[in-house]
Amino acid sequence: MQLTRRKFLKYTTSFTAACGLVRFGTANDKAPAEPITDTHVYVGHWPHQQLSENDSTKLAVDLRHAGATQAWTGSFDGLFHKDIASVNQRLADTCARVGGMLIPFGTINPMLPDWEEDIRRCHETFHMPGVRLHPNYHGYTLGDPRFAKLLELATARELIVQLVTWMESDHHLLLNPREPEVDINPLAEKITPLPRLKISVTNWSGSSQDESFRALLKKQQVYFDLARLNADTIKQLINTAPDRVTIGSCAPLHSVEEPVSRLNGMKLSGEIRHKISSANAAKLIGPQPKRSAAISGNHSDAIVSTR
Repeated sequence: MQLTRRKFLKYTTSFTAACGLVRFGTANDKAPAEPITDTHVYVGHWPHQQLSENDSTKLAVDLRHAGATQAWTGSFDGLFHKDIASVNQRLADTCARVGGMLIPFGTINPMLPDWEEDIRRCHETFHMPGVRLHPNYHGYTLGDPRFAKLLELATARELIVQLVTWMESDHHLLLNPREPEVDINPLAEKITPLPRLKISVTNWSGSSQDESFRALLKKQQVYFDLARLNADTIKQLINTAPDRVTIGSCAPLHSVEEPVSRLNGMKLSGEIRHKISSANAAKLIGPQPKRSAAISGNHSDAIVSTR
């Protein structure tokens, strides 16, 4: 009986240790190699189709599953609604409820009245780190004087400007922009007088041979996400400006995991991968204040829209 018991204890100990090793290996397999900051996601209603991730909580779950620990978040409503003040308030409230992972970037439409006040609210009322622009949906070009003024105001308030150059290629009879992609040729000239401006060019598909790309590459304040760039352009961007490349998925309109999979497919050093995954975005956005769980109705600058 003593021998049998000794064998039993030996086998039991070995089996328990083996199970522990299996659990440890499985947990490591599932853990992301590098925390991700997704700099281009949305909440709100997309009018052209029903998106499964319309719910902000579901979106946050999907982002975490893809390895994201932070997501810069705009509102689909801002593309189509004229009451931008209320859109930005709902966005701030939604991001606060999710609990710190979603960082709100307010919509600014310089074609509407009081858009300068919307910039002030984004900064002072909602404490947003930046604003998001959709020129093709709002009907202006980068040569418009209002765009130049917007950049000046954002620079004065140290707000990041996200310039969204494209959203999707599907054609819809209603609510579709006349120009599917923003012409960024005037951008380098517009930002030259503003060396302190922080700007991110999002969803751009330009080539490394484009003169506009070469001009922006010389501007240290310009960042790019790699969502739609071809392999040659990404290679040149990483070789020339590895500190100015970020990840942006345009989720839930596009796959959360696609840009992460693309990054995984690149043969990058650990240092470069870390920069693209999160460090560049962290440098751009800086430390973020803790936001309260609710904004609406609790702030002295609560919005009563008259538009």
